[in-house]
Amino acid sequence: MTTAEMFPASELLADELAVRGWDVPELARRTGLTVAEVVAMTKTPLAWSARQTVRIAAALGTSIELLVRFQALYEEWVIGKGGYPTPEPMPHNKET
Repeated sequence: MTTAEMFPASELLADELAVRGWDVPELARRTGLTVAEVVAMTKTPLAWSARQTVRIAAALGTSIELLVRFQALYEEWVIGKGGYPTPEPMPHNKET
């Protein structure tokens, strides 16, 4: 069985902007987010904050659940392909 490639919510958002003919400043205006936040949200595959997700869902007229599930499925797919390396443990300060 072949699994389709998944993509993050950031790509969905970028595509949605193109379809609607909106640019980043327009989405920032509609959501009350900063332009820098919207740029980051369209360029990085990282999960969004709850605040960002609520505002994007409202601006797009979609559900928060859809956006969260979309991102969760992407992250599950990445992990299944061996992605997201385990971070190194933080060193402990040793008093001597």
